[in-house]
Amino acid sequence: MTTAQRKPGSMAPAAEGKQKKSFAFIGEMISEFKKVVWPSRRELVRLTLIVIAITVALGLILGGIDFVFTRLITLLGGS
Repeated sequence: MTTAQRKPGSMAPAAEGKQKKSFAFIGEMISEFKKVVWPSRRELVRLTLIVIAITVALGLILGGIDFVFTRLITLLGGS
């Protein structure tokens, strides 16, 4: 079917296939989300606090190491 023969408002066959695949993907995605075992609110808060605590601790450790090396380079380099 040529472009001139197509009805107004109808899609090309390739576009229809892509649209069907998109809707199929969305349907499969929703189906997978229904299978997920979501954490309880209490567990979510606990795990979030653990992540924040570890992030802060590592930031302090790396900041301390950076401070020590900066002082050491300043003492040795004389700048």
